[in-house]
Amino acid sequence: MNSPLSAMSIYKSQLSAFKTKAKLLSTSIAETLSIKELSAFKRNDYLAIAIGYKGYPDLIESCKFRSSSDAGQLLLIFSNESIRNSIAEVFSSKISDVSVSDVLLVCENLEKSELGSLVLSDTRKILEGSLVDKPVESTENVNSITLLDDRDINDDIASALMVAGEMVFHNRMDQFCQTKVDNMNPVQLQTGQACTRIHKSLWPAPFSKSFNNPEFTNLMRKVIVESKSLLYNCEPRDEVVKFLDGKSQNQADIACRVYAKSKVNLQTDEHSVYWIALVICSLARVISNAANNAFDKDDLSSPGIDWVILEGHFLLGEGDKFSDKLLKIDGMGVQVKKSVTDMIPKILAELSVNVPDLYFFGRDTQDE
Repeated sequence: MNSPLSAMSIYKSQLSAFKTKAKLLSTSIAETLSIKELSAFKRNDYLAIAIGYKGYPDLIESCKFRSSSDAGQLLLIFSNESIRNSIAEVFSSKISDVSVSDVLLVCENLEKSELGSLVLSDTRKILEGSLVDKPVESTENVNSITLLDDRDINDDIASALMVAGEMVFHNRMDQFCQTKVDNMNPVQLQTGQACTRIHKSLWPAPFSKSFNNPEFTNLMRKVIVESKSLLYNCEPRDEVVKFLDGKSQNQADIACRVYAKSKVNLQTDEHSVYWIALVICSLARVISNAANNAFDKDDLSSPGIDWVILEGHFLLGEGDKFSDKLLKIDGMGVQVKKSVTDMIPKILAELSVNVPDLYFFGRDTQDE
């Protein structure tokens, strides 16, 4: 088997990213080949074997001996050719009717997303400079902006955007204004193209360029900080019932359990990729609402038409154009920050009702 010469060093701080990558690999294989997705145990175990361990338990045990050298490094797996080859051999040998070339193709697509995180390798320095070196232009307590520690937005942007992509593109695409304007819209967007992009794991990498803009990243930081207390103080049933507006009680009960579980998960790890994903999903809904409002009013002037164009940049994964356009529309992002923060409990209720089987909700944390 073409495996790495020695086991790849994995640190405790990287375990969450490892499991996310195993999930993304398993989902991509299942979607590409139209087969059943692997259980959490199997995908973690197979990926651990592919990077040189006896299995996932062996990987976990090895982490204990590396604690002193754990510097919170970004975890890169698919960017290594020898590891990609090893993954292809292991997964193709473990899954019926799956070839080495099938898995290699999936790994190459995931490599594109992972390389998007390399583009952001200097983001931490940029962010630190934007928060420390520049004067604060608002009356907010600067400490509220920097509550996130070193494991914040920079840790695994690529994984966060993969999770966000699943949330956005699997939840009511008809809510986007682009589905109304189709080929006649200002950015010539075809919704089908956007859907195809996310299924092929190509949306996150180009969209990650939005985080090269320190003002946009700072905006995301602020939303996460302010969303915490708002989300923790809300009642799942109130939000779900409000969204369902008197519909099925059974559906409400299921959604409430999903909502409550996600709150616990978010509270347990305040620096996870899931916070970033949730904020991106909330931002998408705020933008789609503004774009729909402009379209329904036939408002072709600024800023109405700008929201329609912004939505197009979002769906096409044009991260650099998206962040620039967003900040031009809203200046310092004050109104966007409030709107996205206020939308957090609502979008979580919507997701809990519409797509409760999302990876975000952790339905597959146990072996099937």
